[in-house]
Amino acid sequence: TIEQFWNDPYTGGIERLDPFATTNAERWLSLDNQWLLLDLNTGKKLAQFPARVGQRFEELNDGMLLIRENKNGDHYGEYEDFTTTLYDAKTGKTRWTIKGKIERGLVEEDQLYVIKNGYPAALDYKTGETRWNAKDTIATLRHPTNQGSYLVIDDQLLLPMDENLLVMNKKNGALLGRVHDVVMGNPEHR
Repeated sequence: TIEQFWNDPYTGGIERLDPFATTNAERWLSLDNQWLLLDLNTGKKLAQFPARVGQRFEELNDGMLLIRENKNGDHYGEYEDFTTTLYDAKTGKTRWTIKGKIERGLVEEDQLYVIKNGYPAALDYKTGETRWNAKDTIATLRHPTNQGSYLVIDDQLLLPMDENLLVMNKKNGALLGRVHDVVMGNPEHR
């Protein structure tokens, strides 16, 4: 059975909501063994892709999907058990697939800011190649439940991670500052 994974109390959610944008009538729903993107106003099917156990996905700010799958069919596990695919559900085309767990994506021009295997990182949006990784400067969170999404302000990235708000250089991932005792994006629906 494929469950609506946003009902899982340990998931951080799949939507980045802009409070100033007009309401979007498109929703992803599971039906049998597939995910469907429906226009709730017309009922028209806009996209679909196969659903599998151990799979999670998030819709990026440009409509593309990051699909994470665990080879053991579980939602959790070691980073090496995962593959992540950048997928265009509207055309049915895969752009790239990478070994590892990639989440919390934000697209800006040709760069994709993500959490890659627990560390902040930036990927080439077209190829998936890692441009920078903050592994040497920022500690990893094995199971990051207290983690929000990126926000870009000029040349800086803000990222709530654990109990800190990190301020990073978006070009190279250098840590510019850290605001302690800040908890943002924490899914308190357990």
